[in-house]
Amino acid sequence: MADIPDLDREPEAEPRPYNALTHWNLPYNRNAHFVGRDKQIADLRRHFASPRPASHVQAVYGLGGVGKTQIALEYAYRYRDKYSVVWWINADEPASLALAYAKLAERLGLRAREGNTASLDETRHALRRLLDGRNDWLLIFDNADSPEAIRNYLPIERTGHVLITSRNPNWQAIAQPTPLRGFERADSITFLRRRTGHMSPAQDAEADANQLAQALGDLPLALEQAAANIEHAGISFSAYLRRFETHWGELLRMRRPSWEYPDSVAMTWELSFRQVEETSPHAAQLLYFCSFFGPEPIDRSLLAAASAHLLDPLAAVVSEPTLLDASAADLRQYSLIEANERAVTVHRLVAALTRDRLSEEDRRAWAAAAASTVADVFKFNSTDLRTWEQCAAVLPHALAAASHAQAAGAAPALTADLLNDVGRYLYKRAQFDQAKDALRRALALMQGVYGENHPRLSAIVNNLGRVHQRLGERAEARQYFQAAMTLDANAYGQDHPHVAEVVNNFAICLQADGDNATALDYFQWALAVYEKHYGQTHAKVANIVNNLGFAQLAVGKAEEARQHFERALSIAEGTYGPRHPHTAAILANLAQADVALGRAADAKALLERALPIYENSVGRNHPDVARVLSLLGAALAQLKDLPGARQHYDRALATEEAMYGSNSATMAERLLEYGRAFKAVGDLDRAGSCYERANAIWKQVRERQPAQPGSEDAPGLIASPAEQPGIPAGGAT
Repeated sequence: MADIPDLDREPEAEPRPYNALTHWNLPYNRNAHFVGRDKQIADLRRHFASPRPASHVQAVYGLGGVGKTQIALEYAYRYRDKYSVVWWINADEPASLALAYAKLAERLGLRAREGNTASLDETRHALRRLLDGRNDWLLIFDNADSPEAIRNYLPIERTGHVLITSRNPNWQAIAQPTPLRGFERADSITFLRRRTGHMSPAQDAEADANQLAQALGDLPLALEQAAANIEHAGISFSAYLRRFETHWGELLRMRRPSWEYPDSVAMTWELSFRQVEETSPHAAQLLYFCSFFGPEPIDRSLLAAASAHLLDPLAAVVSEPTLLDASAADLRQYSLIEANERAVTVHRLVAALTRDRLSEEDRRAWAAAAASTVADVFKFNSTDLRTWEQCAAVLPHALAAASHAQAAGAAPALTADLLNDVGRYLYKRAQFDQAKDALRRALALMQGVYGENHPRLSAIVNNLGRVHQRLGERAEARQYFQAAMTLDANAYGQDHPHVAEVVNNFAICLQADGDNATALDYFQWALAVYEKHYGQTHAKVANIVNNLGFAQLAVGKAEEARQHFERALSIAEGTYGPRHPHTAAILANLAQADVALGRAADAKALLERALPIYENSVGRNHPDVARVLSLLGAALAQLKDLPGARQHYDRALATEEAMYGSNSATMAERLLEYGRAFKAVGDLDRAGSCYERANAIWKQVRERQPAQPGSEDAPGLIASPAEQPGIPAGGAT
């Protein structure tokens, strides 16, 4: 059994009995009308019970409307007593998937501290290792797009069970795939009778039930919708079938073809839509609006916030709980939504059908209203930890609303701002590829509204530079930073803090490339601009003073670096307080300067102040903690306390391994650094072990990831490097 990392774990109040269900987040109630599928569910259970780990990941695939989600739900409810953890993850959006996975980590006691730029990735590694150490869990990835989308979320040892639903049949690489088709005809008829209450053949002839099931293609979702309509209208199978056949030709003429769902599903929903529009126009409008959000539950507070962007009567409906209850009840009668006291949920297929039947003008209007609603709520401020959780809850709807607005050509400037905020949030959560995609879309929208040389583009371009830098794509990062500098300098003049902010980011990029001397000049220029505009003691000034100190340390000016770190520390303590992570970071930098100057005792004292600050704010197992521990090891080595140095290096190495995994490229780089550290304190065995492990990892990385082609040029740049503003080499301007 794998070791479980001690990642800021919260002890439970009392021991839990094995296989007593304690962690459950299924978003839907059990289907009281579920019929059939006994063989498929029995097969799932048989595969999961197999001693072969390869059988512990099962993928059920099929068309939209065939009942994939329902079979996953039924399996979870039927066998819930076999698990301690049953966790449902909507897997169709990568960014939301990562957050849902992190929620499970939090429930299991692994705390990903807000404000940590790598927390989601680190938490993913830690959770996978924790699940590898137990066998009482079931993970359900609903509507996954491909193996690549979820591969890195599957625990390596396959000690528990994974159930995947998808429209994609190609899962052989990571799972045992099973096709799911429509009901057997006998099950279709049984379902229709139970769902409608028409149990007697005298009430509805067997031939009518058989004919209706045939017309609906034996698809469970179409059968459910038809049965709800029959029950609500109080009509017979034959009467519903006549309506179905009467409108069939009309539907085919008016409907755009779609691979997402078969025609029989579209027809059953069309009849329900028309019935709702006739009997409850308010409910119909609620459905139109909600179809432009994501498939996750839409919190009632989010709907209430939408009143400012809607016209009456829907504005009044979402503002008044009793009116919202009534409209939701009307939609539930036709199985068009799920609703409870907290949220409203629209199945992704219902939402797609709803959007498809709207005119282009109506789609633009509803998409704009949804995007505006989410934009009012999705207000990310990286220094305000309250906004982290708020944005996490709204992220699926932010991504969906932005996509629908972009597709409909609705509110492009507002949508660009929303995508920029989403990109900044994803950047802070270390979801860099998703952040890059959101920011590129934001840039394209903003360019379409304002052209390629408007200052409103600068923030997005600067954020794209930051993302590319974190991805190691520094050539692209430089291009974006240079373009942002040009935009801001042309709009505000060179001596403006907007320009200085981008210059600071550009200098960090230069420093990462090893051009420390040029980076030092840029930091000095940006500092002069900040001091001119903000004064000597502003928090923004502290950031650049700290960066300047780090640049000086890199070129061997340890004494000058120390002076800047001391100044930055004074500002940070006055702004953030003495026990803030920003303060701890500068304490560690100051200690690093002291180590370089041979002042090991002073460095040790600073690091012993920084360590508890970090442990209390980000947890004991965090890269920042590992950095402090490794610096403590270096200080102790200078003080000739070699056992103490080795002890701190050991803990630092274990901490980083818990975060990055044992076989990652990042871990290989860290192992080389620790190898040199152990060698410096005379522990040649530990040094040799680190070097051997690093070489083995690099060999595996090369085998897993063949050489990639050159990265593409950054698209949509506003200025070439030659057009960057004339930032002076150093000093004040």
